[in-house]
Amino acid sequence: MKISLAPLLALTLLIGVSQAQTKKTLTIAAWTGNDKLIQAVLPGFLKTHPNLEVKVIGGLGYSDYHPALNNRLQSGNAEDVVALGGQFVVDYAEGNFFEDLSKAPYSAGASFQRQFVKSQVAIAMGARGNFIAVPNDAPPNVMFYRRDVLKKAGITPAQLSASWDSYIAAGKKLKAQGVFITNGAGDVASTAWTANIPKGEGVYFDKDGKPLVDNARFLRAFTLAKQTRDAGLDSKISPWTPEWYDAFKKGKVATIVVGSWFENILTDQIDKDGAGNWGVALAPEKSNSVGGGAFFAIPSSSKNKADAWDLIKYLTVNTQTQAEVFKQSGNFPANLSALREPIFQEASPYFGGQQVRQTYALAARHMSAAFPSKNYALAETIVNDQLTQVLEQGKDIRTALSEAKALIERRTSR
Repeated sequence: MKISLAPLLALTLLIGVSQAQTKKTLTIAAWTGNDKLIQAVLPGFLKTHPNLEVKVIGGLGYSDYHPALNNRLQSGNAEDVVALGGQFVVDYAEGNFFEDLSKAPYSAGASFQRQFVKSQVAIAMGARGNFIAVPNDAPPNVMFYRRDVLKKAGITPAQLSASWDSYIAAGKKLKAQGVFITNGAGDVASTAWTANIPKGEGVYFDKDGKPLVDNARFLRAFTLAKQTRDAGLDSKISPWTPEWYDAFKKGKVATIVVGSWFENILTDQIDKDGAGNWGVALAPEKSNSVGGGAFFAIPSSSKNKADAWDLIKYLTVNTQTQAEVFKQSGNFPANLSALREPIFQEASPYFGGQQVRQTYALAARHMSAAFPSKNYALAETIVNDQLTQVLEQGKDIRTALSEAKALIERRTSR
């Protein structure tokens, strides 16, 4: 008696087709660069979620991504998970476009939030106490310095980090050797005014929305910038130009305070052959504010919220995922537990055997948990404009700060 296998094979094929057809599609949107990183780590997530197909929606640069996302949010057609830049998290926190992750079924309350760098959690918390986005990365601002140039001038990294006064004093010694300590006096100012912020204050506003730009923190920052410029300690080269790259490569500029992501740019683009010439230290007076960072949120319009939450946790809580993202991009993890992964303990041959990631971790723990404010970008533009007038036109500092405050008040009261 012959038994036909055709019906069995047909049934098997039908089951396979049925399973394929029952796969759900989960969508996630991110800007260029982050989209590729998400795609790279997805295989690990899909192993534990075989019923899902994840589509990464990318291709737009940072500045174009957010306006396009806003249009989709307004029309209720946003993806299941979206990446957000820090300022956009603040802007959306007062609205109802995103799920409050501190509430059920997510229940990402205080114990969940303690896993992450405080500065990023502060950004993700809205004025109503709603937690709308989980921090993914938190690159601290640190000081990259030319080890060989400092040694020649008899300057130690500790002297640079100790205080802004000792930093400027070191700049004068470097100037005598034809070296600038920084590219821009404005960088000195912004580093100083964005760090060491008292609890309950923002960078530019207090918790009630009143501008702080004429307080002692800004007065000192502007004064430090003017001292730097008046002493001729900054190169004044336009950032991200070939001349700027060349100045760092040739040791004409000795330091830069910038996000830890600069490591990849330095080693891959600016000074590929500079192994041993560079080091990393804390910024003067531990002025280590956050230098960027991405967050993940769930739009309220999502139809796949449970799976979206699983994906966010995979990207932000899974320490191996965070370590892999850092390995590929230099995006420093916002999750403090990830810092126990081996990659963050390694000595770097490029940086003369220094454990630079440990310096990043130390800086991350010193970042201010500044109170977020929705008019951050406006205030930043106004303050920088007044600083330019001080540095380029000799405007009185107190007058500049007073005018900045008045202009911010006028522009934000409309």
